[in-house]
Amino acid sequence: MAQISKKIFERVAHHQKISSKYANEQVIRVLISKIRTSNPALTPDAAAHVFAKKHKVSIFRNLNDDDKKSLINFNYDAPLPTNSVLGKPLPPKRKRPLTLSYDQKLVNESEKNREIYPYVYILENSLRNLIFDKFKNESNWWANTSIVKKDIQDYATRIENAEKNHKWVGKRGNHPIYYVGLEHLEKIIDMNFNPHFKGMFDLQKMKTWIDECIPIRNLIAHNIPVKKEEQDNIKIRTKYILNSIK
Repeated sequence: MAQISKKIFERVAHHQKISSKYANEQVIRVLISKIRTSNPALTPDAAAHVFAKKHKVSIFRNLNDDDKKSLINFNYDAPLPTNSVLGKPLPPKRKRPLTLSYDQKLVNESEKNREIYPYVYILENSLRNLIFDKFKNESNWWANTSIVKKDIQDYATRIENAEKNHKWVGKRGNHPIYYVGLEHLEKIIDMNFNPHFKGMFDLQKMKTWIDECIPIRNLIAHNIPVKKEEQDNIKIRTKYILNSIK
């Protein structure tokens, strides 16, 4: 299967207008892939160009002749694919459940978990982006134990080192924060509430909402069926949190 060239992808993913908006490079790859899925005539690099152009970033001069030819009939007015829980629709449900030759009960459970996974993903990465934004002007802030406790630093290092044994799997991101979870992000915000996050939200309410989301997030991460009340809870709490930090 054809892939986006490394040079093209780096120009897109590392551009400030784009890198500041998306949680990590994998999100960008998925969105570019969706553009090509909807427009199979495009080459991978042409799809990357479309994604970049929508974000007012130009890489057209880096395309080869085949890439440019594939763009001849492309409609630039078509909206970009998105996964948002605030004001924009989540991915549509499948019209039919998965048809796998496995226990139907497991198939049905997977469908229910799939419905709320976007909330988990967007919540966790929104908090990462929030922390990044608050400390972007502080040099080597992650290594400062007055900002990030040593046990969180050690956890991130341990997970990153463990994943290096699986060289066929790409890195989660270019910063240790991608190797910690929702509970660690909450601790970083709590520890630095004054002065970085004060005035943005009520700390105790935020902690309560996140604490309610953490066990549900862990169920999803470990492929455990989520009950209806848990589904409803994380949807509500995620919207509350994102509205607070918006």
